[in-house]
Amino acid sequence: MRTGPRGQRFHPETLDFRALPADCFAAIISLTSPLDACRWSLVSPFFNSVASSDAVWVKFCRPTIRIWFPYRASFLP
Repeated sequence: MRTGPRGQRFHPETLDFRALPADCFAAIISLTSPLDACRWSLVSPFFNSVASSDAVWVKFCRPTIRIWFPYRASFLP
């Protein structure tokens, strides 16, 4: 175990976020709110691309589309 510059302890063998696939982050962000997705997009270019993806926003828009077009939303998964 090592100590960081502020005295916090960390394990050097911890998992790097970049090692996980973007689909994992998209699934996590899609479980939050649209406002949170916008906040995530400000963290880094990687999170910007994930938070801006269709995989995230289709989860936010799906209920609204069914309200607007109840008979035409059968094409949605």
